[in-house]
Amino acid sequence: MPRPDGLRRNENWLAGPYSLEKYFRHFFRPGFLEQPEWLPEGADGAVLPETRALLALQDELKPFFQGSCTVSTSAAASSS
Repeated sequence: MPRPDGLRRNENWLAGPYSLEKYFRHFFRPGFLEQPEWLPEGADGAVLPETRALLALQDELKPFFQGSCTVSTSAAASSS
């Protein structure tokens, strides 16, 4: 789930050129407890509004399959 603050914090990495060093120095990802997808205690432990919204949407749509997507640095570099 995109977060405007996360996008802002990733500007140095997203601007390219892409390298492992630049990734490790500038890639931002919030801590586990601040990630909407993180549910160590199950749905009853959802405290973030983003998590509750995501769970409500899943309850409403009842998706057959759900997965996460990560773009590799080589794919991101070739698309720019």
